[in-house]
Amino acid sequence: MVHQPDLEQLARTRFDPLSEAEMRLVRAAPNGETAYCGGCKFVLDGY
Repeated sequence: MVHQPDLEQLARTRFDPLSEAEMRLVRAAPNGETAYCGGCKFVLDGY
């Protein structure tokens, strides 16, 4: 079986260095999770 690089490895190869927000995004995306990168988690509430 051939080892496939994960999204974080691919992003670092292409865009290194990654910001904290970018790291949160590439770690959350493969799991379908939301990456909170700003000052507030309540975006859906309009805050």
